[in-house]
Amino acid sequence: MEILDNLQRILEQYLSNPYILALTKLVIILYSCLVAPSLPVEILGIFDNVIVKILVLTLIFYSASIEPMMSILLGVGLFVTLQTLNNVKLLNLVNDQIEGLETEEETPANEVPQTEQEGCYPAVTITEEDNNELKSYDGEDFSKF
Repeated sequence: MEILDNLQRILEQYLSNPYILALTKLVIILYSCLVAPSLPVEILGIFDNVIVKILVLTLIFYSASIEPMMSILLGVGLFVTLQTLNNVKLLNLVNDQIEGLETEEETPANEVPQTEQEGCYPAVTITEEDNNELKSYDGEDFSKF
């Protein structure tokens, strides 16, 4: 507990200085406006971790007791960062879907694409000729399926 008391005393000492407080608010505003929307994917991946989100929210809640305006700015910075992370995830998902559609267009319509499957049974490719030969025991024709 002594470490937390010392940390709290140091933070209150620095944040009681109006110049340091104004500089801290300016840095948070610049981060929210300029840096957060253009963060690299590697750094955005850090904010995808639940522990990091909890630590940042704890910092926001703690700063609310010292300076409410700074906690609001930190919340806006976190929101912009998480919004950028969600946009990157959405763009990756859309790109994966588009690549999947492009690979489906490259395969002929009458042929089933060969895929490697894990498990006991090997992958089977059925052509149109094989499909025409499929009959049930009762003589029903399955070639229409």
